[in-house]
Amino acid sequence: MDENLHNCKPIHEILLKHGICFERHGDYFEDGTLDTVWLPQVGKANLVLLSKDKQIRYNEFERQRVNRYKVREFFFACGNVNKYEMAAILDGGALAEMRKIWEKHLPPFIASITKEKHVHIRYGGKRKDESEKAKAADAI
Repeated sequence: MDENLHNCKPIHEILLKHGICFERHGDYFEDGTLDTVWLPQVGKANLVLLSKDKQIRYNEFERQRVNRYKVREFFFACGNVNKYEMAAILDGGALAEMRKIWEKHLPPFIASITKEKHVHIRYGGKRKDESEKAKAADAI
């Protein structure tokens, strides 16, 4: 969980309810640590990032970090929701969609979570089965 969400108890409760272990930004980094510093650690640890920061996919330097370190990021695309609404979005179906994406797509990717509880890949995210087909074709 990034700095914007790492203290959000309603989201913590929903993640725990669904059996999802999580790491908090504040357990490893000081407030204000640049994204370009902590994003590589997320990728190296093979973690899935949950964020409210919609700007990472637009910032070229940060997107380079997402690519280089194979980060899997999910961000809330709905700006005007509170912590309880975000938790309800996750609990109401978004977590299930997120799980399907992180299980079926290779990193790096950036995916949005909508108010309607839908999750959409916005950047990257090649399907694992497509990658396996390409490897098999190369082997022939």
